[in-house]
Amino acid sequence: MTNQASGSASRQSTAARAQLWPAADRNDVEAIVRIVNPSLLAELDARC
Repeated sequence: MTNQASGSASRQSTAARAQLWPAADRNDVEAIVRIVNPSLLAELDARC
């Protein structure tokens, strides 16, 4: 993947989280993020 494609995918992921996380139950999102990518917990705290 090129740097440009990687940046685009990252922006798409961030945009998707901005839409999906507020629409879902916080506890459900946190449980999944803890397992899949714990580094996103800080972002979850900032958004929800």
